[in-house]
Amino acid sequence: MNRCLILLILLFIISTPVFPQAEKHQLKTNTEITKFLDPGYPRFIKNDPDDPDHKKWRKTMDRYADDHPPFPVFLNTGDLGTDENNYAFAIEMWFMRNRFYPQYIDTGKPEEDLANWNKAKLEWCRRYPEECKIVEAAQK
Repeated sequence: MNRCLILLILLFIISTPVFPQAEKHQLKTNTEITKFLDPGYPRFIKNDPDDPDHKKWRKTMDRYADDHPPFPVFLNTGDLGTDENNYAFAIEMWFMRNRFYPQYIDTGKPEEDLANWNKAKLEWCRRYPEECKIVEAAQK
């Protein structure tokens, strides 16, 4: 009896799919917010039979991460004027490349990825407050 139970538990654990962090952070989508989301974002949908396997998704997410770096960090070199100008320029460049509402980018470092995502959302919402309200209301 105990062996049977242990075998069933092991079989259940082995057959349970393992999904990346991105899955739990995916945004709910509807037609109202789709226009604010990047259509090129690699969504991982666990029950879709046409969905690529994890290795293909991982490569796609890695390429997406390369094209969508985290929000810039202020670098203090001691020359405040130049540092502020460089930071402002870096922010503008980031927004040129990231005009859509930020989505979780899974690089395999969950804590860093979550911090980067939260920072990007905060800054995007500062720049686009009305659009942010629409997207965030749809997530509730």
